[in-house]
Amino acid sequence: MPRVLSPQRIPHTRNFWWSKSALPEQQAVSAVESAPASSSNINPALVESEPATVINTATLELDSTPIPGTTAQDSLTAVADSGAGINIPAFNTTIPPLQYGDLAELGLAGWSPAGIIRWSFELLQVSSGMPWFYTIIAGTLLWRVVILPANIMSLRNSSRLLPYTDQLQAVTAEWKSIDTSDRLALQRISLKRQKIYEQAGARVLPSIIMPFVQIPVTLGLFFAVRKMTMLPVEQLKQSGVFFLPDLTMSDPYYILPILSTVAINIQMSVMKGDVNFAERPDMAHIMNYMRIFSFMSVPLMGSLPSGLWLSILTGVTVSCLQSFILQRATVRRWLKITPRAEPKAKPPTMMESMQYAKSWYMSKRSEIIAAQTQAAKTRKR
Repeated sequence: MPRVLSPQRIPHTRNFWWSKSALPEQQAVSAVESAPASSSNINPALVESEPATVINTATLELDSTPIPGTTAQDSLTAVADSGAGINIPAFNTTIPPLQYGDLAELGLAGWSPAGIIRWSFELLQVSSGMPWFYTIIAGTLLWRVVILPANIMSLRNSSRLLPYTDQLQAVTAEWKSIDTSDRLALQRISLKRQKIYEQAGARVLPSIIMPFVQIPVTLGLFFAVRKMTMLPVEQLKQSGVFFLPDLTMSDPYYILPILSTVAINIQMSVMKGDVNFAERPDMAHIMNYMRIFSFMSVPLMGSLPSGLWLSILTGVTVSCLQSFILQRATVRRWLKITPRAEPKAKPPTMMESMQYAKSWYMSKRSEIIAAQTQAAKTRKR
């Protein structure tokens, strides 16, 4: 009977971790059973004396055979198709669809504004099955509709206060001139302001709560989509549209950043008709500064994922259309918003805003120097 060679002594052998190794007794039995019938005529002494030579010759032949250039996937596919009995898992490039609770397992869903927004995106995508390109657009539209009532209440208040701009300016100037530690004076000014609001038929609460509604949603949308695209959620790598296939990658042509910047500037131009610059003169300068910053941010923020820029572009476009629609006389009458009036104060130009920033800096610098001088005199005493 021929001696069975142990597989451990055969060079160039490989053990796959997903297959179970047979026991040595089973390997020996299988080797004997697979031997041809003519092997019984082989001289045992010859088998005992020449195994190393045969193995070395086979090894040299295998080593000298040229191996064509193949990829790992081609090699595994060839082995799987050869019926060698090795169960190799096939490569699958299809990303499985998102399921309920997947974002919670990734730590993306929660009770923060960004976590709630991500959870709503998951509900939209899983329930409808729409591609992620349209899911981001639909989710952004949804949250813009959620804050629409707060925007309407704020616009209604500001339009009713527009005829009382002069009185509000006088109250604001008086508030700046008094000492903040004088509680009686602060209370008197607060009563004056409240009386003006009552005469105008406006309420103080909508003006106060508006930032606490709009800012969390706006920042929540930004951070929600940003973390989904940069973690990333694997499903976002297949957007569902051919012109923007991967939402986790940046836009190499800067098309979305440029479109978003143009939309932001159009939005600020449309919003000028609803801002009371006489009551809030600083707001006009802030809008001019935002225009400069929007163009400067294109090369700085152009590396952000395209899915995030898609959400920004959608939100800015919706805000621009919302401001344009709410300026129509029919819509304002239906929503009980005071008709638009020509602003008493003309918006400042870009050069005027730069001069304002320079004067503000010099005044603050003078205040700091005066405070330091006064502190030094106090220490000398």
